[in-house]
Amino acid sequence: MPTLQIVNEKQIDQLAWDFIDTISNRLQAAKACVVFLKGDLGAGKTTFIKAVAGALGIEEEVTSPTFVILKRYPINNMGDVFPFTDLIHIDAYRLKSYDELAALKFDTYLFNPKFLIMIEWPEMIHNPEMKPDIFMKFSHTDEVGKRMVETS
Repeated sequence: MPTLQIVNEKQIDQLAWDFIDTISNRLQAAKACVVFLKGDLGAGKTTFIKAVAGALGIEEEVTSPTFVILKRYPINNMGDVFPFTDLIHIDAYRLKSYDELAALKFDTYLFNPKFLIMIEWPEMIHNPEMKPDIFMKFSHTDEVGKRMVETS
């Protein structure tokens, strides 16, 4: 599992572009691309999603959907370069089960192959059947302002 040390915003932006390159090359799938982002509060999960959104041309301000749980952002100006039309940002921190996510009609998002779904706090939905296409773990280091990101 590759591990990166992130020191500044420029490196987060580069990680976002590398991420987009990786998922842009995926083959036609029957469902959305699901990304799990795990890590402590303030470890950089939302910051990374904001960087991905910016790289995808999303002009709307991306904020953590802690209270609304799910936000949908149309992806603009990517043409044929990127296989997705929408970024779905989920913050599962306040959820107690997958059933609560399902109540938001999550399956309509999950089974749309044109959607990129990024889920913060995936451990809160307790669904062993839901497997991510990409797993990212964010953590703090002992040095102020530095973060570690592991991907698989």
